[in-house]
Order: sequence, then C-alpha cells, then structure tokens
Amino acid sequence: MAILTFNSLQAEGNLTGGTFGESYVFAEDNIVTGIFINPTGTKLWMVGSQNDRVYAYTFGTAWNVSTLTYDNIFLDVSGQVSVPTGVWFKSDGTQLYVTDSLGNQMLAYDLGTAWAVNTGTFLVAEDISTNTSNGIRTYFSPNGDKMFVISQDQFAVPDVLNEYSLSTPWDITTLSYVGGWSNPNSDFMGGVSFTSNGDTMYIVDTSTEFVYEFSLSTPWDLTTTTQVSSLDISSEQLAGGAPFIKTDNTKMIISGQNPSGVFGYDL
Repeated sequence: MAILTFNSLQAEGNLTGGTFGESYVFAEDNIVTGIFINPTGTKLWMVGSQNDRVYAYTFGTAWNVSTLTYDNIFLDVSGQVSVPTGVWFKSDGTQLYVTDSLGNQMLAYDLGTAWAVNTGTFLVAEDISTNTSNGIRTYFSPNGDKMFVISQDQFAVPDVLNEYSLSTPWDITTLSYVGGWSNPNSDFMGGVSFTSNGDTMYIVDTSTEFVYEFSLSTPWDLTTTTQVSSLDISSEQLAGGAPFIKTDNTKMIISGQNPSGVFGYDL
C-alpha cells in the first residue's frame, strides 16, 4: 500500500491562538471512543467501548459542551460490534454508522426516526480489513461519496489515514479503497475531520496531544496537504479524538479519554 507523506509548512491558520473554554465529563461510559455533533451544534452523540453503546445528548447552549445533558436514550451495538471506535450519521439522520476496530469493519444501522438512536436497527456490515487494521473514528464527506478512517495497526507505524470512495453515496457496501496518507508531524493519529467543502483537514496527534490544521489546495485530495497551524491540547486531555469545528470557525470541540469527556476551545 502506498502511503503519502509531505513536508509541513507552518503558517497562520485557524487554530493559531486557540484557547480552552469548557469541558463535560461523560457519566455513561468511561472509555469514550468517538463523538458526532450535528451541524448546528445542538446535538451530540457519543460511542464508548466500555458498554458498546451510542448515547444521545442535547446542548443547552449551542456548541457549549458545559451545557450538555444526557437524553436518556441509547443504541446498544454490542451484538454486532467488538470494539466500537467511531460514530457518524447520514446527512438526513436516517442512518447511523459505527466503526468496529477489533472486527475491522464498518456497520450501518437504519433509524426508524431520524437522529433517534434508540430507533436503530442493524442493516449491514462491511469488511475493511484488507487496507484498514484497528480502524478508528470514521469521517464521511457531506454528500456521502467519501469515507476516511484511521488505521492504527498495532504492528506497524505510522498510523495511516485511509480514503474510500462510495459509488452509491452512503451505501457502505459500495466502498472501494482509494489510498492512504500519513501525518508528516507524527506517527500517531487519534482523529480526523474536514471542513464541509474539503479544503481544510484537522488531525489529532496522540503522542504530543496537538491538533494540526492542513489546507488542501485541491479539496478532498490528500496529496495536496500543507500544514498551516496547530494547537496544544495536552493541558486539558489525553488521547484526543476527532475535532468538530463550528461552521463559522470560532469553536472546536474534541473528545478525550483521560478524562473521558468533551472539550471546547475558542478559536
């Protein structure tokens, strides 16, 4: 498998000058392995590998994690997933996707009521073991035709960000492998996210607990990345996950495992 690496170029970017704002520690699971936040910043879902469940939360104030409250609903995925390490939603909220790191597969669930995880029923599982080992924290493009997942192969470094295309959007049975990318700054990655137009990518380094921002001169093309900024999050958390950026670029929310919660940063 060809792995793409690039030299970094430090420049002024969105993360420069970011400051810690607030946090929220989950009581429902002590091993938080993934989160998803809707575009308006009013709802959050967390998946944990202690209980193998996807939990739903509501923001009292949009994008302020200190105002989160648990909705008292969840989806139990233990019957299909060995170790859940990522969660994502179809853009209309009618399907839920879970990454299974131990089983090296992606799973899809139909939601009888959009966005309501407690109405979920298992739909299909897709094997991704040919190119991805110990996959974590999947990201789907807004139109569902691209999927990115980090491969944390315990027998090989560096970690690799793998890209897949979907010939039928949102249908994981139509996945095909595109290629892999490695972070020029670190061998270890804990999460990935993009802006909605694919021209900016955020990667978490779990060895130093930095979040790196990369610009993509060609949207969604990992061969065109250049590092533009970074933010140290080590004072607040360890084992950071995938960052979610508010649409106006004024806020970043990221999950961590020590403590097992979510952390907000003002940008």
